[in-house]
Amino acid sequence: MKSQMQHENTPRGMDRRAFLKLSSALAAGTAFAGSFFRVNADEHINFGNPILVDTDPRVEVKYSVCLQCHSACGIKCRIVDGILTRIEGNPYHPNTLEPHLPYATDPAEAKAISGKVCAKGAAGVQTIYNPYRIKEPLKRVGPRGSGQWETISWEQAFQEIGDRLKALRDLNNPIDPEAPELGPRVNKVLFTGGRNEHGQKEFTDRFWGNSFGTTNKRHDHTSVCETSHHVAYEIALGNKDFGGKTSEKASTDLANCEFVIWFGSDPMAANFPFVAQSRKAINLLSRGGKLAIVDPRYNVAASKAHWWLPIIPGTDAALALAIGRWIIDNNKHNLAFLQRPHDGAANPTGELNTTDATFLVKIVDGHEAGFLRADEAGLEGGTSDQFVVWANGGAAIYNTVDAAELLPGEVTVNGIPCKTAFQIYADETRSRTIAEWSQICGIPEETIVEVARELTSHGRKVSVEFYRGPAKHTNGTYNGWCIFTLNTLLGNFNWKGGHAFGGGHWHETGGKPGNKFSPKTVVGGVSPSGIQFTRVKAKYEESSEYQKKVALGQNPFPAKRPWFPFANHFNYQE
Repeated sequence: MKSQMQHENTPRGMDRRAFLKLSSALAAGTAFAGSFFRVNADEHINFGNPILVDTDPRVEVKYSVCLQCHSACGIKCRIVDGILTRIEGNPYHPNTLEPHLPYATDPAEAKAISGKVCAKGAAGVQTIYNPYRIKEPLKRVGPRGSGQWETISWEQAFQEIGDRLKALRDLNNPIDPEAPELGPRVNKVLFTGGRNEHGQKEFTDRFWGNSFGTTNKRHDHTSVCETSHHVAYEIALGNKDFGGKTSEKASTDLANCEFVIWFGSDPMAANFPFVAQSRKAINLLSRGGKLAIVDPRYNVAASKAHWWLPIIPGTDAALALAIGRWIIDNNKHNLAFLQRPHDGAANPTGELNTTDATFLVKIVDGHEAGFLRADEAGLEGGTSDQFVVWANGGAAIYNTVDAAELLPGEVTVNGIPCKTAFQIYADETRSRTIAEWSQICGIPEETIVEVARELTSHGRKVSVEFYRGPAKHTNGTYNGWCIFTLNTLLGNFNWKGGHAFGGGHWHETGGKPGNKFSPKTVVGGVSPSGIQFTRVKAKYEESSEYQKKVALGQNPFPAKRPWFPFANHFNYQE
């Protein structure tokens, strides 16, 4: 009986004798493993010796840029006897130290100062000395997928690759004479580097595009990473007829913000530039600011936040619409900002921007059918370039009034039923009760109300931020659009402590067009022609395939391959 009893500390389903045998084996294995790994480590590290400080004469300091993620933080590398022993933050770099050292600081003085670096950056030492790191070119010598490779010299690699490229650099003869839109044969060469860093992509674009001549100069990863985020921003900001300037990114002014709702992409463990962002988020909390984290996972930021909202994945739009409904129902939206229809309108509140919230939208068969134009409205002197608003009880050309109505209900102009853009949005938020939105997204109604109330309690020193979490779904663009619109309700764009545009990227040296050192400029270079392999920004209806089928009286659909005329952010999955 006793021999069959399970010891209280042994794994379930294993008797004590078997457990002891396994433990002995593991102990022996651990002893062997320690010896095994010490061989690799001893090659570069002398355990037990004192760690040399950066100012020690034996220590050499090298400054570089980290490539362990997309943040491209400056790094300070400690070299002892030719061996990299430590990676820290470059104190001259704004990502790693705030404020960073003045660039005039003597390097000898800077030697004793370090910035911050994240764990991934510090792990660059392991990357350098990884025993499995590929240091020489490998050439496949067996069938694809066989795993058969041989090591060759760099000289051989350059020669063989160069010979193949030279044979394909035909800038004159078409790939297919019957499909001239494909361009010259040089377009058979395609470069795809995944995610090319800033400074790298400018060089590779210059080489493959303006030197070598292929239109397939770079197929970037963006479409499988973050396109929904970018498109959401562009849709929300893209009324070009209204003078709108599209943008694919904006960021919270964390240095001055008082409350942030963060959808996805943990600001204390992800996104970029991570070190600077996490530092600013921690500083926000340290000075009394508040944070709400929307993420199914209890991440690092959630552990520090005032609210964690464990949303059902993909339902971010429902939560955003619920918050939007509470804001509108309680008259917490920024009337002065939203009612101002043009830049020349009276501006007693010092608004920095205008919106199309008051513009009338045509309603045809119960559906929105585009903005109403002044000529359609029958307004005197009105043109097709002018929008229409509802002001003082009637229709007016948008830039002839200082303020217009947001919620006039459905109105009829020249026989055309219309609603304002804001009315359409408000109606959508009210298409369900907050309790119903709550049921969809999995966040309790009382939490939604509490967070919405906090969001409207700090003036414009608030922001709603999102990135890949809500974006990585088939409805990602709509998730992002609904989230971003909360900032519009608050009118916080480019206000101190609000949601700011621009300045999110340290431009590479000479990267600006017109600079004589610009890496994008090639003296005597070529201009690639033809559609890209992925058929982005190209219309099937303009292709030879389509036109031939039509000429033969055939149904042109479906195409042999899909076309993507609206894909402005690459098409990596193709």
